[in-house]
Amino acid sequence: MKLAMVLPLFSERKLSDYLGINLIVDCLRQQNYQIDCFDLNEILVDFILTEKNFLRKIMEANITVSGDNKDLPYYKYLQYYCKQLEKYSSALQLRENQLYDYFFQNIILKNFSQVFFNNSANKTNELSWCEKSPELEEFFNLFGEQIKQEGYQALLVSIPHYNQLAPGVAFTKKLKTLYPQAKIIVGGSTISLLEDHTLYNYINNGYFDYYVKYAAEEKLSILLAALLTNTKIDQDWLGKKDNVNINRQTITYRAEQDRSAVPILYSRGCYWGKCSYCTYIQLDSGKFTRKSLAVLLDELEQFSRKPVRISLITESLTPMDAKSIAEGILKRQIKIRWGSFIRVNTHFDKELFTLLKESGCVFSCVGVESINDKILDFFNKGYHRKEVYQFFQAAKDANYRFYQVNFIYGAPIANLIDELDNLTFISEFRQVISNIAFFKFEITENTYLAKNLEKYGIEIDRQNLTSAVRVGNIPFVYSLSDQEMFLLEQAYVRAGYYFVAKDIKIAIKALLQDKEKPLPLSGAVLFSHDKRFYLGSLRSPLLIEISPDCFNALNRTPLPSAKEFSESELMQFFELKLLNREATFWKTFVV
Repeated sequence: MKLAMVLPLFSERKLSDYLGINLIVDCLRQQNYQIDCFDLNEILVDFILTEKNFLRKIMEANITVSGDNKDLPYYKYLQYYCKQLEKYSSALQLRENQLYDYFFQNIILKNFSQVFFNNSANKTNELSWCEKSPELEEFFNLFGEQIKQEGYQALLVSIPHYNQLAPGVAFTKKLKTLYPQAKIIVGGSTISLLEDHTLYNYINNGYFDYYVKYAAEEKLSILLAALLTNTKIDQDWLGKKDNVNINRQTITYRAEQDRSAVPILYSRGCYWGKCSYCTYIQLDSGKFTRKSLAVLLDELEQFSRKPVRISLITESLTPMDAKSIAEGILKRQIKIRWGSFIRVNTHFDKELFTLLKESGCVFSCVGVESINDKILDFFNKGYHRKEVYQFFQAAKDANYRFYQVNFIYGAPIANLIDELDNLTFISEFRQVISNIAFFKFEITENTYLAKNLEKYGIEIDRQNLTSAVRVGNIPFVYSLSDQEMFLLEQAYVRAGYYFVAKDIKIAIKALLQDKEKPLPLSGAVLFSHDKRFYLGSLRSPLLIEISPDCFNALNRTPLPSAKEFSESELMQFFELKLLNREATFWKTFVV
């Protein structure tokens, strides 16, 4: 049976980054199914780069140009950007030159996302895209014809994010029209969280044939076997929660994974599972299940001495599991760099953090969310300020650094003083934090908070009922005023930049150690305008004015060494992403 796995528009990550998709593809290939993978995002980029007139139209749409505005430096930068971009003919070439992410997120998403959503209601508008974008209709027609010519018997369409729902079902509807012989099966996190009556409406209106909720490998195997034998399948069963054999959900090493983050599943569910705002705990059977340690270590051993970064996927790694995994890695002499999500838990002590570091666990993320007890109680995190300090002090004593620490701001019960407690904490433990991230609080349908708004005194924001941040979110009234929210966000932005700048300074120091080597700078957009000199980037929307000396140095071939630039100029090169601070990881990878 010939199958196709499709990731619909508009995902900010590539198909291979999604663990669920990887697990399904590996599982079906082990059962001797022929399955080809298609990332519609990359295929759309290929289409746009081939259609140069379409590319120019998109580029022009990303800036409002009228009258004297054409004399602004940014318009000149846009012309240079477009001219350089026309040299590339595929998404693969953009990825190889680290240009894809900026182009897709800031040009493609910005231009097309409005096609699938209207402004008058918080609902998907799946069928309006053909009227708003004839080029997109042409793209769907071409891809649909390719699918038809290849003769795929079934198409699996994974919809991980809410913003992919409208383009996802628009695509399946179009495909059902072009190629009715193929069975279309949808799945993914977004599908798992939708109500069954909504999904049945899609089926009844000819958008797709089946939907599969939650872990899909075993259900898909049975469904595909039924399709081969013309046996009727129970759609209700395909939508039910069930337990899966997690030890069969493994990933096989492939060379194309090199120099990337590889997701490896360790557990399903969450050992805490009580956070009031969390949706993820509803994506599985509700039970916390772990993979056998022996199976996990066998899986990890494939990646030993390979230039990859392992992301061990679990809602939260328990201290006991962290210890067992780290000891197993060291005993087997598995050489990997890995990380996982860790919940604040005081059983992570100095000795355990030391063990984790020795095993190569240098990419862990911890969701602190807040350091304020009132907010922590509202989130039902199960710990308080005292435990957070104890947890981080243990990491500090072990000289352990977290790759990222997450915070959530904007809870409806929080005032400005409550929120600013986080900055005091960050300042105190900055040496054990590599990066910080701040996420604006959302109340999503089906969470505990969404079902208990009155209990928590949460007011619906009647003026914003049609403009929630994402489909499926419930707009609520913040305690902070607009001015307070602005001040808080500015403070958090500056706090985040501190950590970025700290890493950049370390990278600059490393560059200056090799005094004669040409600066490894790429992706620059260098031009003069009105007797002034500018530096832009193919990887960033930033545009900066530079000195004549800096301009002349950058315009030379080969490029000069780092010592010929000031520290502030080198800092700007990193900010423009013309220099890659991530490269440090690959240079220091131990084999």
